[in-house]
Amino acid sequence: MNLTELICDLTLPCADNGCYFHRKERIIRLREWLAPSAYVCLPDKPLALVWRHREFDPSQPMLLVSSHIDSLYTHYHASCSDGILLGTFDNSITNAIVVDRMLGGHLHPQVLVAFTGDEEDSSRGADHVMQLLQSCGPLHPEFVVVLDVTEEAYDTHAFTVENLFMRKSTSPPACLRFSRIREIISLCQSILAPADVHIITEGDPDESWQYDEHDLNCCAFCLPIQTITGDMHDDDGVYARCTSVTSYAAALTTLLTGLIDHISQISKGMNEPPGLEVTDPIS
Repeated sequence: MNLTELICDLTLPCADNGCYFHRKERIIRLREWLAPSAYVCLPDKPLALVWRHREFDPSQPMLLVSSHIDSLYTHYHASCSDGILLGTFDNSITNAIVVDRMLGGHLHPQVLVAFTGDEEDSSRGADHVMQLLQSCGPLHPEFVVVLDVTEEAYDTHAFTVENLFMRKSTSPPACLRFSRIREIISLCQSILAPADVHIITEGDPDESWQYDEHDLNCCAFCLPIQTITGDMHDDDGVYARCTSVTSYAAALTTLLTGLIDHISQISKGMNEPPGLEVTDPIS
């Protein structure tokens, strides 16, 4: 099954009441897809499901990808014609893209993947993710990449980077530290080069705002869509370009791999023993 077919297959009902999921069709299908994969699911929280790779090492730096799985539609549909996807894609389309990356082995083992609820209301799913990670070690992501759709840049870009936040505290210790948002922008641009990265420092609210409440380095990596009625939550659905979807998926892998490589270089430098002082021999 190709990516377009996977998007259509996962565009199913999924909804919560702010406490737990009461419609789970998409979650059930997602579990079916990931069951034979290299990923295992951590113990569920009511509004969060987190997968880790079987080779994940909790002692090493890690990233978190978070894609909200709750939707507000009444009727769900998905189709593709002439290179344009049409459907109720907020946010099944990025759910499917990250599942495609997982199934294809395109994510580093140190990338945790979360599917969350309540994003359309109070982002309690992000809180549940952090509660779960706290109980599993605890696990401290160096950076969170939130996946969502955006109404920005549909005609010009395959992806946007929005809502950038940086960690402020010094405890627990972290490899990845920034002194200003500009440094996060520069890092993302260098990783994604030569692509023209469309940056929106403060975009529409999404889960990144809630992860910032947990004092994490974070940004939203968004897929441009075009609304039909002016409301992306309308049952008429939204448009997405197939070329943008393909480019977005590849860029997601590039971004996550680049972040892991950058963190690994910093971690290696932190763990290397200090060099020996060299002095002139006594003559």
